[in-house]
Amino acid sequence: MKYLLICLSCLIFSFSCKNKNEKEELSNRIERVNDCDSNSVKVVQGTEIAVETILHPNRMEIGNGMLFVSCFKCDTMIYTFSLPDMKFLNSFGQKGEGPEDFLFPVFCSSKNNRVSVWGLSDLRQIRQFDVNKDGKWIFRKSFELIDSKPYNQPYLLRDSFFVYNEFPPELSIKKISLYNKAKTKQLKFEMDKEIRESFFQANKGDLLASDKGIAYLYYYKDQIDFYDFDLNLLVSHIDKNSHVDVNDKNYKESQVYYINSYAGDKFLYASKRGKSLSLLIDSSLGCIEVYDWSGNKITEFKLNPTPNQFVVDEMNSVIYGCNYDYPDCLFKYDIKNIYQW
Repeated sequence: MKYLLICLSCLIFSFSCKNKNEKEELSNRIERVNDCDSNSVKVVQGTEIAVETILHPNRMEIGNGMLFVSCFKCDTMIYTFSLPDMKFLNSFGQKGEGPEDFLFPVFCSSKNNRVSVWGLSDLRQIRQFDVNKDGKWIFRKSFELIDSKPYNQPYLLRDSFFVYNEFPPELSIKKISLYNKAKTKQLKFEMDKEIRESFFQANKGDLLASDKGIAYLYYYKDQIDFYDFDLNLLVSHIDKNSHVDVNDKNYKESQVYYINSYAGDKFLYASKRGKSLSLLIDSSLGCIEVYDWSGNKITEFKLNPTPNQFVVDEMNSVIYGCNYDYPDCLFKYDIKNIYQW
């Protein structure tokens, strides 16, 4: 069990071409990224919203005018709030090892009031719920996976496909058809054989996905790769001059670029740091880069304080986030003036 929890805690954390022709194709699809450290980048100040219960959010999701928060430390593990007033509606899901219990609830998808969750005591199950206006979770159906194992950064796409970030022992993106499990696609990333731990691989990254596309955001590189739904590379945003520093002896001194980003229905919100982990407490370092799912950069801005987790209400142009230094509140960021949806 301890191993599973460690694997899931790693969620906050290049496409390797196999021959010359593939490398030439990739180079034609590379775009240089802009510097998010520029003083011209706008800063959006967050507004504190007090919550009725002290939370330790591990995952957040949004849907149908409600905010869903999962807390791995809590005995009751999922909390529902109304938006925009952040009124507490209901709590759901008990921690335990029974057939209805959760180990670490992770939201796989949220469409309107329909939310899919992985992380029950039976790791082979994804359960889908309808959440009514009172915040009550009503079971709808379940999906069965082949293996009982940790699925890092899982996404349920188009109600038919399961995509996740496979590590360890390898680095890869896997896409499984839930109705025909023989139809599986896999995209592997090159690994340094001298480094045993996949967590310290230079190609380690975060997976983000929506029904419109898939992206891989590198943890230790200034790079984002965009793929179509069949895992074909569309474009790679990369700064070839960026510094790569993975320190497996003193991990906090490793240079981190992308961490804790968010996949919206319309856009990808890439949380870029570009500093060592030991400096991430400085909220001025956080920057949000916004891309469409074709890989086109839309805009960028900074959030103060920088949230550790966040979700985006795209319809109302509002970001909701949490900062672990403020356990008794959540933050609301109005981004209407940054970009008119």
